[in-house]
Amino acid sequence: MADGHVYSCEPEIFSRMRAMLEMKGYKNLAKLDNLEIWTIVSAYIKMLEEIKSEEAAAKEGEKTREKTEQTNEKDAGWFPGDCCD
Repeated sequence: MADGHVYSCEPEIFSRMRAMLEMKGYKNLAKLDNLEIWTIVSAYIKMLEEIKSEEAAAKEGEKTREKTEQTNEKDAGWFPGDCCD
């Protein structure tokens, strides 16, 4: 990292990034410099992190919903006057 930027590091890293993007369907990557490749990969990683976060939130919401349903089922048969005959 001679100039202090991530995109100036080992060329092998960027050839791997280019290969990954090509596998994902990106075209004309030869025209892009390392900074542009880094920008695309960074955006892709951010998108994956957001998807993972949304999936985790959905899973947590599902657990909460199931717990609420179980509590409601337990409470459904009980009424305040039932305990005091």
